[in-house]
Amino acid sequence: MKKASVLSGFICLFLIAALSACSTTAKRKAPEENVDRSGRAPSRIDVAAEAEILLNAFEKAVLRHDTDKVLEFLDPHYREKEFEDLYQSHKGAFLNDFFCGPVTRGDQNFCLVFGEIQEIQRMGIESFPDESRAHYIVKSNAHEISTHITVTVRKTYSFGVMGSKGYTQVE
Repeated sequence: MKKASVLSGFICLFLIAALSACSTTAKRKAPEENVDRSGRAPSRIDVAAEAEILLNAFEKAVLRHDTDKVLEFLDPHYREKEFEDLYQSHKGAFLNDFFCGPVTRGDQNFCLVFGEIQEIQRMGIESFPDESRAHYIVKSNAHEISTHITVTVRKTYSFGVMGSKGYTQVE
């Protein structure tokens, strides 16, 4: 009787341990599409897809005339040099000058008043390793301009392993 009780307890513990190991392994396993072929590091980001997501959100913020949200999309270096230094963080002046370009019917350049933008239509996007460039037609009640907006890609992560460089001692 004692052997049966010990045996059933052992089997129960074995099953619990086996199930725990399975669930732990499943949680740790990374999806194959996020790992490069060597299995060492996350795969590269799809720059075009990420730029598309960013631009969709940017366009919505522009159409809502959400000044603060639009400013959140600025590249940090561009924000520092242009918005903070050159425009001294004057939101209205900066955004009115941000949407400048040649008038679509005519030969002059024009800057739209940010709060008067009625439509922003992406005409195309070119992707490069470090940036994507979107071509837009932006309209207010009075004017329609053609402009380009650049999406920068900042590479901030790198992955790899390093050895102990001889610090391990074998006895």
